[in-house]
Amino acid sequence: MDEEQVTTHDTRRIIRQAPQNDEDSRSISDERFLIQVKTNGGIWRDSVEFTMETFYPIDIEVAHWFTSTCPLSRFTFSLIIARAGSSKDDGQGSRVYINEGKLVVVNKDGTCITKETISSQHELATILFQYFGLSLDEGSLDFSWCL
Repeated sequence: MDEEQVTTHDTRRIIRQAPQNDEDSRSISDERFLIQVKTNGGIWRDSVEFTMETFYPIDIEVAHWFTSTCPLSRFTFSLIIARAGSSKDDGQGSRVYINEGKLVVVNKDGTCITKETISSQHELATILFQYFGLSLDEGSLDFSWCL
C-alpha cells in the first residue's frame, strides 16, 4: 500500500483513508481505502473509495439499478463513454472519453491531448466509430438529448 503502481495508462496507488475524527474508531471491515491517480503535475487525485466489507450480488444489482434508472443519476441524462487507448493514437497509454458533450483524450501522464465540444449527431457518430469502434446508424438513434 501507498506505493506507486505504474501501469500502461497511468500511475496509481492505494492509500488508507484517515479517520474523520479521533472518535472515528473503525473495525477492519469498516476501514476505508482510496485508489488515487497521479496527475501530470504530480498531484494525487482520488479515483475510487472502497472498504473490505463483503459486497453481495444484491448490493451490486441495487447499485446498478439506481445508477441506470434514477433521474438524479448522471448516467440517465448524459452520454458517458470511456476507453483506455484508442484507434486514433494506437492505444499508447492514453485514455479517451466522452462526457458532458465533449471528447477528451488524455496522455498517460495526464496531459490533455484533445478536448473538443461535439456539436452535431454526425460528429458524434464519427467520433464513436473513430475512437470507440462503434458503428451506429445516425438515422436510427437520436443523440440530441446529450449534445
